[in-house]
Amino acid sequence: MRNKKISSRVLFIALFCVLIVVVVTTVILLVNNDTPAEDYFGDDAVVATVNGFPITLREFRQSVPAVRADALQGLIIQGADQSDPDFWNTPVGGTTPVQAIRDAALEAAVHKKIIQIMAYEYGLIDDISYSRFFADMETEREQRADDLANNRPVFGSVHDREHESFALTIANLEGEVRIETAHMVRFTEEELFQAYQEVFSQFPVNPGVLHLIRIFAEFRYGDESSMAHALRTIEAIHELIMAGEEFITAAERFDMFVEIDDVHINLRRGMGQDRLRPLIQEAYGLLPGDVTGIIEEFNGYSIVQFVSHEGVRYAPFSEIRDIIHSRKAAEYYEEKLARLITEADVRTTAAFEMIGREEILYDT
Repeated sequence: MRNKKISSRVLFIALFCVLIVVVVTTVILLVNNDTPAEDYFGDDAVVATVNGFPITLREFRQSVPAVRADALQGLIIQGADQSDPDFWNTPVGGTTPVQAIRDAALEAAVHKKIIQIMAYEYGLIDDISYSRFFADMETEREQRADDLANNRPVFGSVHDREHESFALTIANLEGEVRIETAHMVRFTEEELFQAYQEVFSQFPVNPGVLHLIRIFAEFRYGDESSMAHALRTIEAIHELIMAGEEFITAAERFDMFVEIDDVHINLRRGMGQDRLRPLIQEAYGLLPGDVTGIIEEFNGYSIVQFVSHEGVRYAPFSEIRDIIHSRKAAEYYEEKLARLITEADVRTTAAFEMIGREEILYDT
């Protein structure tokens, strides 16, 4: 009797081992043959969950086009050989191209799912499943087809591809989430005023006058010899100034070839003048005594030393409080989104590990 029990146990263990070998061998063959995961699991298979919310294989594939080029470029920079017949399954730095694209697409899909979860928790949407998106997309397509057939106006693209339509849906949903976040978040007046003090210079009521000293080397436009001489001259002056020589003293060494100008630019009027725009862009925001790099103007090269910014007046806090609030709300949203992504409970499934070339090369 005891021998019979031992024989049965041995037989069970042997059959169990055979089963494990068959399963492992099958998985290895499927992966090595790049067999599409959808052939075994179907488009609706869950490849990952984010805080318990599923990402299906079809949903995952919508994130692939946006990440594919960057993921491949990264591997090619590291030395991946595109001429290798087994390029897709050859590791570079421990990662194959298939794995690199798969992982990058998962990261993008998680980003989108977190936005959807925020919208769901805000009450902006009652179903964040991909099947709901797909059903809504098909309904919209049918409506457009009916509108076209009956000569009614059609708004938006008539031939949306699925991943483009999904990207637009997420973008629109994120816009709503941003607005809802701005309505929900609260800042104290002290917080808003502190933010105002950091950015008030971006809101001039009267932009005032820039006072500059300008060294200018003129050339005849289109004359390569004249342009080259002017550039060599201004470069020599700039080198002297960077070596510590006084701004005007350095220019006076080349007074036969340069002009030294005391320039006052009325910014309210000057912002619209193309001739002055290069000087304004380089000098605006500098401190007294600061020197710019070489500036190319329409008919010459120049170097500018900042003297002062006079007569400028800025919008008071009371006038731009709402703008400050919107900016801080946008910062709060970005920080919250990043935190939620970092803290998300992301779990992949067997279907994710089966994703191969078919899923990352062909778009829906």
